[in-house]
Amino acid sequence: MITLNALNEIPLSEFVEKLKDIFEYSPWVAQRAGEFRPFSSRESLYERMVSVVQRASEEEKLNLIQAHAHLGTRKTMSSFSQSEQKTAGLSQLSEAEYELLLDMNKEYVHRR
Repeated sequence: MITLNALNEIPLSEFVEKLKDIFEYSPWVAQRAGEFRPFSSRESLYERMVSVVQRASEEEKLNLIQAHAHLGTRKTMSSFSQSEQKTAGLSQLSEAEYELLLDMNKEYVHRR
């Protein structure tokens, strides 16, 4: 794990590489947040990243939401999403549970 001091000191391109998946496959969040370094705490870094998303265009926000892995998916996802889904027990679904969750995800997406 990299320290906050190291994140504050590395080149912006490395900063983005380290944090690019925090907001699912949206490195632009880390890119924009990194321009406000140095950060005094992990909380201030997180708050800046959230602020970047809040100030993003509607299209960027929609792309960010659409990039997030669906619950129970077996597709490639960021390490953060893998951990999130594993913690929720979604990586241990039976085939029947997985199929049900896929159907529910499809229904949800089509309702929008």
